Amino acid sequence: MKEELVIFNILKKLGCCGILITDGDGKVVCMDEPFFEEEWGLLPHEILGRSAFDLERTGVIKPALALKVMETRKEARQISAVKGLYNVVGEAFPIFEEKDKIKWIVTFTRDVISEKEVLRLYDEILERFIKGDEKDCNALSKWITEEGLTTFNAHYATVLAGIKKIATYDVTVLLTGDTGTGKSMMAKKIHNLSGVKGDFVELNCGSVSQTLMESELYGYEKGSFTGAEKTGKKGLVECAENGTLFLDEISEMPLNLQVKLLHFLQEKKIRRVGGTKNINVNCRVIAATNKNLENEVKEGRFREDLFYRLNLASFNIPSLRERYEDIVPLAKSILDYLNTKYQKQFVFDYDVLSCFEKYPWKGNVRELENTIHRMILMAEENVLRKDLLPKSFTSSTSNFEMDFMDNTSEEMAVPEKSYRQQMEEAESKIILQAFRKYGSSSKVGEALGIGQTTAARKIRKYVGHE
Repeated sequence: MKEELVIFNILKKLGCCGILITDGDGKVVCMDEPFFEEEWGLLPHEILGRSAFDLERTGVIKPALALKVMETRKEARQISAVKGLYNVVGEAFPIFEEKDKIKWIVTFTRDVISEKEVLRLYDEILERFIKGDEKDCNALSKWITEEGLTTFNAHYATVLAGIKKIATYDVTVLLTGDTGTGKSMMAKKIHNLSGVKGDFVELNCGSVSQTLMESELYGYEKGSFTGAEKTGKKGLVECAENGTLFLDEISEMPLNLQVKLLHFLQEKKIRRVGGTKNINVNCRVIAATNKNLENEVKEGRFREDLFYRLNLASFNIPSLRERYEDIVPLAKSILDYLNTKYQKQFVFDYDVLSCFEKYPWKGNVRELENTIHRMILMAEENVLRKDLLPKSFTSSTSNFEMDFMDNTSEEMAVPEKSYRQQMEEAESKIILQAFRKYGSSSKVGEALGIGQTTAARKIRKYVGHE
């Protein structure tokens, strides 16, 4: 059996629909013929053998996801329009023949109007992996499970695997990422995986005043200052003996205390406020921040030596909007937890999950949790419907979808009347002429002396101007 048919059959078994397979140049070699005809009225002769560039230019599928994969050489996901009538969520990934050459680009779609397909796809893939049915799934799906954390996103899968590997080593860890991405949860996960016997002790450096932070961290001796306990007090560092000290929002720590923290990381010794003797403490330190510490160092707000000390093992937790493929299973997991907590049986209406997928989630996982929790508290029946979402939420999803459909990306931005525009117009003519003559990105790249990736990007940019 041809290789593309093997790939097609595996995806069908996984419950995928609207499958489209192109070669490395974007030419369609295989398609889900019954689905395309029944759902969108597209016959094989309208798709097979045609270039993805041509399909996008003529509006059959716009934007064509295969072109984005050709350009980035990575997995991609976006909303596209089929014949200008049907909005679909498309996902695609490349299969490489050699290290630098794409052999196949596999695309599959889900009609966002038919949310049942969204649920069916996620549920079936998740069920197969829980059962360990790797024969069908092989390496085509990116769903992995690392100590209870699951993802469809390839980048996040790499992060989880790295965290699992580093957890058993007694090294300092730095977690970065936007607010609400789950850095605190990840720190607890590292602590649990480490196997240490001590406690997980947490301090949010942004929630404690600078005057109190030193005594909170390192404790104080009796009589150190007015209002101090007569017997003195242990600090959080000592409380984390043989365990983990988690310093959230580390960027908010004042410079004078950064020096003291650096000394502790190097010597594993502290001195209480008002004390005269050093105390040995053995604990692991995990730090987290939503800021770019390198920029903080350049601006003089964070010590460079402390940054390098913390940055020994660094992991960036991607925002939820960077891993949209995780939204539905994560939402269902949160709902399952809340159902257990409140002894209820709430379920999502399909419209809600469709909105969830299109919402930008600026507050990340925390916002998703709060949104679902609020819906449960407001619900008068077991079905959580779209009308439980705030108006600002539904308007954001509409704007998000329109951003995709209008295709208003940087690539498509119209420059001002300038030297730059004139150069782009000249480049456009060259690319269009070469594409009409050679018909594929690899041949255009070879003829013009540029790489295939560059050629694909420029063809996509200019072919729509014809």
